[in-house]
Amino acid sequence: MESYITRIIANLHGAETLEAALGRLAAERDGLRKERASLAPHIEWAREWASHEDELAGMVLGMEGRKEAERCLRDAKRLLKRATKIDVELERIQRDGVAIKKHFTGTIDEVRSEARAHAKRLHDFKCVKLGLEAMRLDALHRHKPR
Repeated sequence: MESYITRIIANLHGAETLEAALGRLAAERDGLRKERASLAPHIEWAREWASHEDELAGMVLGMEGRKEAERCLRDAKRLLKRATKIDVELERIQRDGVAIKKHFTGTIDEVRSEARAHAKRLHDFKCVKLGLEAMRLDALHRHKPR
């Protein structure tokens, strides 16, 4: 019965085993933490821009100034939205990890091994995605009407 439950828990996380599920969560957590750390220096700037949105609407700016202000405000909102989404994902990973660990009987080395393997798969996926995007842009550029 226990192996059936652990199999269901692992499958809910897209893995075959609890080691793989915990490894996947650990790799995702590490990636999100790195991304969040890269955003951290810009959070205060984004909050400052977002807090002055109403004031910007009433300011008299030239066309170029208005475009720049709108771009900065849009970027600030996007950054804050991404930071919030990362925080929510990190909380979810924490909750899921605690739930899985209740049923986990393996070693931390098994989890680390799975985490490294999953991190490599994530990296490979990102490389393929970037390559496909470059191919798409190249095709658009070649077929652009002149």
